[in-house]
Amino acid sequence: MNAEATTTKQTNTVVTFADDGAPIQTNKQITAKSTQDKSALSVVNNHIALNTGVVLLNPYVVTTNGLTGDPTGRRRLDRANGTQAKFFIDVAMNYVWAWDTDRRARFASDEMCGCDGGRFFWDDGAPLDIQSHLSYYAKDSKQTTASAIVGSGNFGGEVSIGVPIYRAIYTKYGHFPQRVHKGDHFNDAQLDDLYNNTIAAHWLGVVGSYSAVTDADSFDVHTRYLLGLGYRAAFKTPFEVADGSVRREVALSLTAGAVGIDSVRFLNDNTREIRVHHEDAPDYHTRAAFAFESEMYYPITGSLSAFLGARIYSGLDPNEWTAHFGLTVPLDKISDIFKD
Repeated sequence: MNAEATTTKQTNTVVTFADDGAPIQTNKQITAKSTQDKSALSVVNNHIALNTGVVLLNPYVVTTNGLTGDPTGRRRLDRANGTQAKFFIDVAMNYVWAWDTDRRARFASDEMCGCDGGRFFWDDGAPLDIQSHLSYYAKDSKQTTASAIVGSGNFGGEVSIGVPIYRAIYTKYGHFPQRVHKGDHFNDAQLDDLYNNTIAAHWLGVVGSYSAVTDADSFDVHTRYLLGLGYRAAFKTPFEVADGSVRREVALSLTAGAVGIDSVRFLNDNTREIRVHHEDAPDYHTRAAFAFESEMYYPITGSLSAFLGARIYSGLDPNEWTAHFGLTVPLDKISDIFKD
């Protein structure tokens, strides 16, 4: 049997909606290679993905320039000549309700009454969101100020947990696919209909996060603790995709709250001389600040997406920030990027 030419067909009862919102029940023949296969190639449902690109660091450098007297065992913080850029590679795990079409479908079928919209909290057990990152940052010859996002190179790890306060799905016609019996899960055709007609999915909740990054220059591991409010969302792309398949979704994440993050200590605010240990390594300590963190994923091809991220921590001296941009691909779809 020629496996490449084999497709499985089935007939399902599908409820769609006319322009006035009235339900229309039809029989629809679909193949096993349906919308859900296409959507799985986009940012949504990418539970494990490979991210790679460039990280831009706050333009500060640790140096002996500008010190008066004997500079032995002394360092000061100075502005660098332009923003520093470093290569990074990251393996990410995303179990995010707003980005997961399967979790959204269960919410629509099990927790909603048939009309789109949202609800606060949940029925049985908290549906947690979990994200984690394992990262490597390329090292250069410069000593840089380090936060728990990135040090002067080496490895980092991060885990975030979100508890929902409010979740919502909005569709084109204001309805979810109708089921014969209450509590029935959507069949394949209804899942296609739900995905095609979904305009946006929103998640608002409490987010806690911890990360740590090794820093060879300061002989230390820098940590970050964050507690705040998070917003996760998925929106249909504004343009049709090149291969003519269904429009995929842009994934967005915003988090704001209180953070404890490593920062250098100044001995003299005017000269910006910093405290050191181990002769010349910057001495860091954890300080409280306000954090704003964001990331966005935009699908380019069936297997490849672009991402842009930024993290800003205000209330520190110096203020710390980073920006990430690059490409992301699901681990099981890496070979497909050469086919798209």
